Amino acid sequence: MTNQPLKLERILAHYRRGFRARADAHILVDLCSIKRIPSYQETPLLDWGEYIPMITGCVHRQMREYSHLVPPSVFDFFNETKNEPIFPPVSERNRNLINEAARLSEARLHPQYAKKSESADNVDLLGFPDTQMISYAMDRAREDEQTIIVSDDGGILKTLSHLRKKSPERKAFHPNMFSFGIRNFVEEIYPQFRGQVSPYIIP
Repeated sequence: MTNQPLKLERILAHYRRGFRARADAHILVDLCSIKRIPSYQETPLLDWGEYIPMITGCVHRQMREYSHLVPPSVFDFFNETKNEPIFPPVSERNRNLINEAARLSEARLHPQYAKKSESADNVDLLGFPDTQMISYAMDRAREDEQTIIVSDDGGILKTLSHLRKKSPERKAFHPNMFSFGIRNFVEEIYPQFRGQVSPYIIP
């Protein structure tokens, strides 16, 4: 049983053929991935290297609401990170593009809107927290700034992939937006957590 940290550098190297991360990329993390970060002796076992992970105000609120699913050391890390939670606005332009990509990519929609997805207007089909993160990445991509979303949520992964590859703005989005989940990497290094419910704590 290992207690060595999973390195973000290793994960990014795994995807290097499809995406090259720059040193100034912003790293956004959602609750799905936060609760899958293992902990050992009050230390989170994910080495972010030179990057400082960020969370939105919505994710910060979710993390507090579901704190029982997050190892205390991981909770403290994100609660006390050098970067304060961000509260980026979501434009109607971005919302429409995200909703369209969610439909076309057959992403899992937010249960509240799944049944009326064909006619829903002014709603966030993925839910606002996910839409907000993707929208933030889109705004930065248009300025040639990179954003990487760390998420194990299939809705985010499918929607962002569709935007990168098939959106009318794909020339800006493809090199500047990326998303990946950490679950497979965590379970490869820490197989004792396969099929387990978080929090992941190594005694």
